[in-house]
Amino acid sequence: MEKENLKTTNDLKYRSYGFSLDVIDLLELLPKNYIYQTIGKQLLRSATSVGANIIEAQAGRTRKDFANFYQIVLKSANETKYWLSILKEKIKTIKYHNC
Repeated sequence: MEKENLKTTNDLKYRSYGFSLDVIDLLELLPKNYIYQTIGKQLLRSATSVGANIIEAQAGRTRKDFANFYQIVLKSANETKYWLSILKEKIKTIKYHNC
């Protein structure tokens, strides 16, 4: 069972790293205006925080440290979902107005 947990944790670490890179690629495509750049900065912070806190959790000295960092991971993931939803709606609006 412990080996399985290690595999899942490592998989999560690599997936969050790849997700951070995907978000960076997305941000490079955003229009260069104040609104998108502001949303983009928030998204960049929250998305990259997920992976960074997974790494910190793995280095935790106690189970409590581990659990605390994973709570932060969950909060960052939820924040990232929020910013992605905002971008999705804005992009829909742009496409609708440009049709």
